[in-house]
Amino acid sequence: MVLKPQFVEAVIMDCVGTAIVVAIVVTLMLLGIGMVVNQLFRLRKWLNAPPPGQPPGEDAHGPPD
Repeated sequence: MVLKPQFVEAVIMDCVGTAIVVAIVVTLMLLGIGMVVNQLFRLRKWLNAPPPGQPPGEDAHGPPD
């Protein structure tokens, strides 16, 4: 069986097109995962920070005198 050059080129171009689409999708997925992880780290940092206006070490639960 002899393949025509046009058929071989079409198959190669189809594979190249698929590879480009897969590369773009993987890149976008990695960017999305990076954005989510970045926001989770920022949230953890914000939750661990003391509230503004309260000096560190001061008791926040005691009633004012």
